[in-house]
Amino acid sequence: MSAEEKKSPGTNPETETESEAPARSMLSRVLRIFFLVLLLIVMGGAAFGLTKYILMPNYTKFKIKAQKETKEGETERAPMGQVYIMKSISVNPLYSNGSRFVVAGLAVEFTHKNLETELKARDPQIRDALIRYFRRHTADQMLDIVFQEKSRREITEMINALLKQADIDSLYYIELILQ
Repeated sequence: MSAEEKKSPGTNPETETESEAPARSMLSRVLRIFFLVLLLIVMGGAAFGLTKYILMPNYTKFKIKAQKETKEGETERAPMGQVYIMKSISVNPLYSNGSRFVVAGLAVEFTHKNLETELKARDPQIRDALIRYFRRHTADQMLDIVFQEKSRREITEMINALLKQADIDSLYYIELILQ
């Protein structure tokens, strides 16, 4: 056989490598995708195992311990005392020029037996103090979340200063509307 016969079109080494290149490239891509999927499966399994066997048991122990501590630290709540509900007041806040108003309804809790009669008797004084209190504050101040707790303490002190027989125990907002 001559050299030309050896170079038949089907057995050309150059054409074989050219036709094998896309096949190798395709095989390379398939292997990469396979290993990527395998890696994702292994990582997912590792995350599941870590969560189930390490994190969750520790979290469960922590949660049970926290529940035991709260049960031990809980004290029985005192029963609710008597409640006196004041009629709602409407006032214009500071610098509103009549364009805004506040409606506030309050209830006070007390344990002294005769305090309700004194609260009823002093209702005009208490309402006047509340009107002056709310008129001293701007609408922006009243919109602040901290205002409700701060005003609750300050109003409790104002009411207690007016009372002679005993002090109120708690003050509750039953209505607070700002328009």
